[in-house]
Order: sequence, then C-alpha cells, then structure tokens
Amino acid sequence: MSSTAEELLRKLNPAVKEMNQAREGYASRSKVVGELLLEAKALHPKVIDFEAFLKRVDGLHLSRAYELLRLAGGRTTEAEIKKENRERQQRHRIKQKTKGAPKPQATPKTSQESFRDVTESRTPPAMAGADSGRALREFLFACNAWLPLMTAGELNMARSHVASWGMQRKAS
Repeated sequence: MSSTAEELLRKLNPAVKEMNQAREGYASRSKVVGELLLEAKALHPKVIDFEAFLKRVDGLHLSRAYELLRLAGGRTTEAEIKKENRERQQRHRIKQKTKGAPKPQATPKTSQESFRDVTESRTPPAMAGADSGRALREFLFACNAWLPLMTAGELNMARSHVASWGMQRKAS
C-alpha cells in the first residue's frame, strides 16, 4: 500500500473511533470521516481496492462507509440517512415477527363472528354497502403490509389464489 494510503488510514481510524463514541457533534464528525473516505476513494478508484482498504479501517462497516461517502459528497443529508435506516429497521422487525409467529387460530370471542374470525373451513358473512368497503380497505391494507415481505414464489401462489377465487365466484 502506498504511503499516502497509509497516512490516510492513520487519520481515518481515530476519526472513525471518535465518530462512533461521539454523543454531540456526531453529524460534523460523520462529515469529516466522509471527506477522508472521499480521499480514499480517489486513491482506490476500483471498488474491490476501495473495499479492501475499508477492511483495514477499524469500526466502520461497508454500508456505513458508503452512507458517509454520500453524506460528504452532498448527495444526501444525515436526516435522510436516519429516515432510510429507520424504515429499513421497521421492515426488518415486521419480517422477523412474521417468521417465527405461530399461525393464529380462529376463536370467536362473542356469539357473533367478525370477518377476522373466519377460517377457510367457514364461509365469510355476506357483506354489503359500508361493510364491503371496509373489507376492501382491510384487504388493501393487508396486501400493502404482507406482499412486500413475500418471495417471488409466494407472490405467484397469492396471485393464483386470488385468480382462482375470482373464477369460483363467477361460476356461482
């Protein structure tokens, strides 16, 4: 490795450590680290070389390094990065909850069943007017919540289920 890269590494390691320990002024320290990373990127224009250099930086992972590059380059703000991370974390938490969750069992709480209590072995109550609008809103909400978490195969199964349901409905 060149002496310039070694010198940059000597500056970068303490700057990253300081940034990770900072409670106040985190954004300004992030920008300093980002500027040092921009210098490193200029020294190592190939992705493989740059990522090899990053492995020598203590306490800095690849994804955070690229966030800091975007921050220092003026392509994003710290607030936007925090928002993206918060949204990604929420999606991850939802996915984790659904992985190990046991299948819910329909147990009616009252004598009158609600639409949510219906299982495949029963037929749903007849919906009309405002109830059908509510059913559509809940269906769309469920689609927006669950479809992004499915694999391509699961999405195809969901599509075929909806299509076959529509064919059964037309036949009756």
